[in-house]
This record gives sequence, structure tokens and C-alpha cells, in this order.
Amino acid sequence: MYEIELTFEYQTVDAKDVLYTLDKLCPKIGLSVEDYSTADQVQKIESGGYLSLSGHLFKDIHGGSVANHEHDFLIINSQGVHISYLKELVELFIQELPVTQAFIHNREYYYWQNAEDTLLYDSAGKDHSQLPKASNNLPFPLEQEVVDISNNPGRFVLKNGYRETVSSPMWLAKSLITDLAKLRDFANISELNNSDVVEINTPYETFDSSDGEQATLQNQLRRAAYGA
Repeated sequence: MYEIELTFEYQTVDAKDVLYTLDKLCPKIGLSVEDYSTADQVQKIESGGYLSLSGHLFKDIHGGSVANHEHDFLIINSQGVHISYLKELVELFIQELPVTQAFIHNREYYYWQNAEDTLLYDSAGKDHSQLPKASNNLPFPLEQEVVDISNNPGRFVLKNGYRETVSSPMWLAKSLITDLAKLRDFANISELNNSDVVEINTPYETFDSSDGEQATLQNQLRRAAYGA
């Protein structure tokens, strides 16, 4: 299963914008209304409201605004949609709405790269005894030990105006990129027509490992893209 993650300029789109755009774009990549079924949800979503719905091929769609980090976001979890269709969908979103970032993740990999609560591991029967731990830095009595993901190659960090993460493929506004020339050393960069956003591809269809060459490449992309 893949996950599309989109970032928008703050307070430039709302839930209805997203749904109308999705209804408009999906037929262009061969998906019928019956496949994703969002049209009947539009009237249930208030303008500016938080978006959360599920469908057949898009198992979960949710989004909203992150006010304290000044950006809007949209997450689409797909089920059974080929990655080539998802790439087309992302590029159409970039043409239609003020997208500043877009990522296509291997959902399983991305989920566990960002799972901090040990209860998530316990409920999934996954051993976390050898994983690094850290405090969640909350005041007593809320403080607890969590999995330390701060060095995970696939981690995401909320930043002011954007989300610091990487994927293959990914799309970034040039204004966000720290060192575009360095980024070209590690990835193929494609200019999009009439857009400030560039498409970034690596030899991997998606990242699915935090070890070896994939880990090295993810860290290189992060440093070049965000200076992190």
C-alpha cells in the first residue's frame, strides 16, 4: 500500500477544494467515480474543515491545517492503485492547487519509521527491546519512555511551512530546497511545466529499508533538501 502526502501553502485550500479537485482529477487517470466515491461526501464537509473519509481504492483520505507550523496537508492512503497512477495524480494536484511538497511513501515502512509509542509495537507483536529509547519530554505524570526515531532515515518532522521528510519519488518547491545542485548528485531532477516544483526520483520505486544504501541515500537527500 502506498501513501501520498501533500503539503500546501497555509490556509490556501480547504476540504471542499481537495474533494472537488480529486473528483476532477481521478477520471483523468482512469479511475471512475465508483472507484473512489468522494462526490457524495462533498456536501458533508464544511469549507475550511478537517477532512476525513474512506473509499474503495483510497482507503483513507484525511487532511487539514497545522496552524502552529503554518501549512496545510493532505494524506491519501491507496489500496490497489498502481504507483504510476499515483504519480500522475500528484502532478495533476500540483497543476491545480498550491502544492509545495508531495511524497509517495511505502506506507508500512513510513509508519514504522515514525512510530514512537511502544504500545503500537506491543499491539502489533513487534519487538522493540533493541530500539533506542528517549523521553517524550512531557511533564509529570504524562512523561513516558518512547522509541527514539530522531535518527531514522524515514522520519518526518513538522517545520514551519513544510514537513521535513523524504521519499522516492518526491516533489519539492525550489524555494524549500537548501542545495539543489547537491540534490542533483543523488537523484534525477525534473522540471515541471509552469511550476516552481521539481520532481525528484532515485533508482528506488519507493524506500522500504532503513539500512544500507537506502538509508545512506535518504540521509543524503534530507541534507541536500533541508540542510538537516
